[in-house]
Amino acid sequence: MTILEKLQNSKEFTNVEQEVVAYILANKDTIIDLTILELANVTFTSNATIIRLCKKLGLKGFREFKLQLIKELERARKHQREVDMDYPFDPDQTSQEIIKTMADLTKESIDVSYESIDYHELEEAIEIILQAQRVYLYGIGDSLINAIGFSNRLVKLKIPAIIANMYGEQTTHLDSMKSGDVGIFVSYSGNINNPISSIVQARRRGCKFIMITSKQPSGHFDCTITFPSKESIDDKVATYYSQITINFIFNCLYALLFTKK
Repeated sequence: MTILEKLQNSKEFTNVEQEVVAYILANKDTIIDLTILELANVTFTSNATIIRLCKKLGLKGFREFKLQLIKELERARKHQREVDMDYPFDPDQTSQEIIKTMADLTKESIDVSYESIDYHELEEAIEIILQAQRVYLYGIGDSLINAIGFSNRLVKLKIPAIIANMYGEQTTHLDSMKSGDVGIFVSYSGNINNPISSIVQARRRGCKFIMITSKQPSGHFDCTITFPSKESIDDKVATYYSQITINFIFNCLYALLFTKK
């Protein structure tokens, strides 16, 4: 999720922080020229308020906030005409045009992912996985295919991995998870198809859970890796964008794990 999306969607900001958020969203192009003191003055707040806001966004401070915002704004200008992730091509195009479109879609998906995913979330997930006794992977539809690929990579790192809902036994696996086990859910829509009560009970037993999704984080997970929602849930040619992005996240997790094992 991008910084701007977090500012627009978060419900965790205080009334004072909302004043700062409103000013930033109304002055995106000029905010990068302000110092933290100048922003505090024009919003009638304080340096401390702005720093707290930045930390709620997962950033260390105002300097990192401005760097991330600059990167997002530059990308928006560069990609004013983005690929239609739902219907990227049509039957009237030539084979060459369709292939070019697919290349553009793939690059666009990777760029969106790279520039919006919070590396703090990835690092948090890595620390959880490194402490895992076993890793259970839960995915639905096409996301399950990517989960299977990631489980294969985990095994190569000697991390025991189990595809928990290959045969519809997700609830059974949730109920049998023990302290030290980790569950990773993958769902573009945020639908996990599992009873929340089983997750709550597993967490009480000492299990931890990671969610990879394009939706808002849920309090039922210890760590949530979010990415922008660029694709419809149902009305689309295929799950191109979501699966390219999910596979990119899994590749990043594997690379980071590899360096620490």
